[in-house]
Amino acid sequence: ETCELHELYAKLRPKHIPLADQPRRVKTKLYEYQRRVLDWMQAKETEDVSHKTHPLWTECRTPDGSRLYVQCVTGLATLDRPAAAQPAPGGILAEEMGLGKTLE
Repeated sequence: ETCELHELYAKLRPKHIPLADQPRRVKTKLYEYQRRVLDWMQAKETEDVSHKTHPLWTECRTPDGSRLYVQCVTGLATLDRPAAAQPAPGGILAEEMGLGKTLE
């Protein structure tokens, strides 16, 4: 099946992108794209990763149905699920110049 680039983009784009509320203490009205990024950053701060597997490990099933976790770089394997690291609070928003990081 072939499709044009704009059709592919439309298929891949999420149907609903959440927006954060305008922060009360920020006097500058945030643009929609800034509120989208703010929502993403706030979600990262509060994300519960206790149920997630570390991103460098892949869950596989053995022939008997048991779970086996394989590290994708080293090839190590374990029966114990390697938990994702708890995210550290804070961070750096490092986008290219002109993408709306500065509030005036």
